[in-house]
Amino acid sequence: MTNLSWKGKAALAGGISFLVSAVAAHVGGVVINSTPSEPLGIWRKVEERSFSYGDMVLACPPRSPIMDIAVSRHYLPSGSCPGHLGTVMKQVVGVAGDLVEIRADGLLINGVWFSHAPLATKDSEGRPLSSWGIGKHLLSGNEIFLGSNYTDKSFDSRYFGAIPVASIRAKLSPVLITSWKPNGF
Repeated sequence: MTNLSWKGKAALAGGISFLVSAVAAHVGGVVINSTPSEPLGIWRKVEERSFSYGDMVLACPPRSPIMDIAVSRHYLPSGSCPGHLGTVMKQVVGVAGDLVEIRADGLLINGVWFSHAPLATKDSEGRPLSSWGIGKHLLSGNEIFLGSNYTDKSFDSRYFGAIPVASIRAKLSPVLITSWKPNGF
């Protein structure tokens, strides 16, 4: 560290401070969202196990071939979920008993448009992207469907499918968030 300039030392100290803060925040019930599929910022974990439409949640996605692709393409980091997958932060858009219809031109929940975002067949780098399946899906008693009305480019249940309610790690409440999005989102 003696060969670093003062700017290098400051950057290193800042990076270490940020990493320690992020770890402490995660352990302390706070989540820092740095992905553009939901509002960037600081979110607090809420101690509640009932979920309804619009709730923001932190969940473990199911291990599947599409999730293996997601990790290899860096849509999702590796993490502490089963199969070493990272968590996803998404909005609850469908619950048990709902009829989810995935269409090329958008998503309907119980016949009502949730999103007119087209279903992507290629990712931002032009690589093929598969979906959970165009068509109607009735959610069972233990399933939940995750989506985003924040961006059209969300990697969500349209691609990886409904998830078991038990896969939800926490309900989230915003503490300090921004509506800023990177170009392309």
